[in-house]
Formats: sequence, structure tokens, C-alpha cells
Amino acid sequence: MYLPSHFEETRIEELHGYITAHPLGTLIINGPQGLDANHLPFELDTCASTHGRLLAHVARANPLWQEAKN
Repeated sequence: MYLPSHFEETRIEELHGYITAHPLGTLIINGPQGLDANHLPFELDTCASTHGRLLAHVARANPLWQEAKN
């Protein structure tokens, strides 16, 4: 996706704040049936590294957790 430099946000604290305020994300995988998009709750672990780490929860009833293992 083209992003003009005047719209670019590089301040880590601003990016982390946005992710914390809006924790719903879309995880897209290319599984056996093709592309599959799932809306998942995400949590930001800011202590994991400089940029942080995203953690997501997939319910056992959602077949995504089995498809993503492959």
C-alpha cells in the first residue's frame, strides 16, 4: 500500500496507543481453502521488544487455530 511520507506515523508511543485503544484486528492466513480472514482480539506486549509484540486469542471452536499450524 502506498503511504505518502506526510501521512506516515513513526512514533512508537502513538502507534502503541492506537493499538491499545483499538484492540480488534484482522488476521489473514493463506490456508488449505485459500485466503481466510478472521477478526480477533489482540493484546500489545510493549515489553517484548522495541516495537512490541502482538498476541491474539483464537477460540478452539474457530478452525483457524488448526489451519495456522500447517
